Amino acid sequence: MTNKTAIITGASRGIGRNVAVNLARRGIDVIFTYRTNHEQAERLIGECAALGRKAAGFKLDTG
Repeated sequence: MTNKTAIITGASRGIGRNVAVNLARRGIDVIFTYRTNHEQAERLIGECAALGRKAAGFKLDTG
């Protein structure tokens, strides 16, 4: 079985967060970026972990 990993830009809140959680529910690990809110990013990592998936968030401002 091959593990799948999704890369999502801007996933600590809103639509990106919903996409990340839904992918984790489907058995996909998640790598995501966030701009400023480290707390929300950590919550998303915890939520994915609770679903049995790996997640990593990286602070990134492309502006």
